[in-house]
Amino acid sequence: MTTKPRRLTYDLEFVEDGHSIELVSIGVVRVDALPPRSAPATATGPDVEYYAINADISIERLTSRPWLAENVLPHLPTFTREQRYMSQRRTDIDRREPYVKPRRQIAAEVAKFLLDTPGDGSLELWADCGAYDHVCLCWTCWGPMAKKPAAIPDRTNEIRQYAEHLGVPLLNPPVGRGVKHRAIDDARTVAWQLRRLDEQARSGRIPASVVHDMPVAGITPVAAQVSRGPGSRWTNRL
Repeated sequence: MTTKPRRLTYDLEFVEDGHSIELVSIGVVRVDALPPRSAPATATGPDVEYYAINADISIERLTSRPWLAENVLPHLPTFTREQRYMSQRRTDIDRREPYVKPRRQIAAEVAKFLLDTPGDGSLELWADCGAYDHVCLCWTCWGPMAKKPAAIPDRTNEIRQYAEHLGVPLLNPPVGRGVKHRAIDDARTVAWQLRRLDEQARSGRIPASVVHDMPVAGITPVAAQVSRGPGSRWTNRL
């Protein structure tokens, strides 16, 4: 009997400079714990998703990188204060928010959240362009890759690659449901996309020319489901 994999989607925002990679924020969703047809930005309980912002991150490091300053910093809780004995104002992460936590606390909580995911199957990690996210995740939680628990996968599955493998477009959630580059919203988006692609794979609504030489992790090859009779066409991308 094949056990069902325990799937999680996640997203990290981080600062990297070619020499180090530092966590800014992280969002993780237990995909199979979501209620049926859950909207990607629907708030759920702590048993379903995890979100945290690194209280130790330097605002100066974020503002010195234009992309992070424009796309990530606006979604972080900050406050500005006058510096004593100086005519300057300083912006810092607002530690009063409950999801703003020290990096070491985040590391312990994320590791527990991943490893305690209910089920008997192996863990699967999914993300959108998650190569760097995987490195940052492992470095944040365990340091060197050699110290990563065996139960944590050595790789993260790419949601874009899954869509390409099926030969279908990667749809985005409805407008207004989530904020791009806010880690938890991005993780919810990938969860929504993953479930949508699963539905397409199970229904067989993929191009008849697609041949699955190797199954995507956790998904039964669907080539046998595709009609190859005369005039067979892919008629529904949704």
